[in-house]
Amino acid sequence: MPTVLRTVLSYQRPDGLYIAPSLDWTPVGGFADYANTVRTPGYALLGLQAGMKLPQGFSVYVDARNLTDQRYISDVAAVINASSPANQQIYYPGDGRAIFVGARLTF
Repeated sequence: MPTVLRTVLSYQRPDGLYIAPSLDWTPVGGFADYANTVRTPGYALLGLQAGMKLPQGFSVYVDARNLTDQRYISDVAAVINASSPANQQIYYPGDGRAIFVGARLTF
């Protein structure tokens, strides 16, 4: 059974303009305990990166992540048995929607 799909589809024009939508999909989350009694829920994250590659190694970009602001569990501190009420503080939340704007210089 597939557990994680991370994919990016990129298109770049000859003038340097590019766009790259991305998908991170976990259809079924991993187990939260060593007894394999509790699974985290699955999730799908959509992203988009766009930018322009300019002469002499300079480029600018916008990188938008988790566009749908999906709430998800990104990591787990595994315990022996997660079904116990005492073991409910083992989940780490994933990042919400974020937009990054930047520039790169390569030489």
